[in-house]
Amino acid sequence: MNNIKAEEKSEFNEKVKDESIKQLSESVEKCFSFYTKVMLYFSSSFLVMALFTLLIYLEDRNWIYPLFFFIFSLFITAGVTVAGAVSGIKNITLGLKELMEEGFKIYEEINKGSEGNTREKNIKTAINLIILPAIRRVAMSKIGGKMVYGIIKKIVEKFESEILTKLKSEDLKVLKKNENTRVKILLEYGFKILSNVTASLILFLQISSVILCSMGVISIIILSLLRVFFKF
Repeated sequence: MNNIKAEEKSEFNEKVKDESIKQLSESVEKCFSFYTKVMLYFSSSFLVMALFTLLIYLEDRNWIYPLFFFIFSLFITAGVTVAGAVSGIKNITLGLKELMEEGFKIYEEINKGSEGNTREKNIKTAINLIILPAIRRVAMSKIGGKMVYGIIKKIVEKFESEILTKLKSEDLKVLKKNENTRVKILLEYGFKILSNVTASLILFLQISSVILCSMGVISIIILSLLRVFFKF
């Protein structure tokens, strides 16, 4: 970023920055729906389990079974909350894909107006002067935005590193005369990187959700059987 001249910065600020930041901001907003999903799943599950606990207590006014029922139901609440996180991560992935698409549009605009620069420099320019500032602008206005911005920034930086490496690979060197094909290949490669990063995380969370819910259900079934036998 330090190698970018001030006049170059001014040039593409005038051309693409305002509109690009608007588009990028909409994509970043989708990333923050993660919080909404998690809180919706958590609150819904918690309220349902709390209501069941209250109804059980009102049935016979015995606090022992309802207390343990509520404690074990927290496993179910945790599992449902993790399921909400999975849904939220899918929204983040969608937002990041849109960020990539918009990022390449910005790159193409900069590339048109900066023919003397290398493609590598134009990619760095797009990321450091437009994409990351746009993400930060939206993130800093949100609760927990600093943390989310840090996560997205790391993903973007990994993406940048992978793309710059890909630019130097043999399969792109043979496409010097066809820039549109090069950009399409890079974009598809970026989607592949993103999918690889999120697929393992989503699978882990899905398994965790099933395990937590199963633990809660099994514990409640065992508790109910014990209640029948020991009359508490």
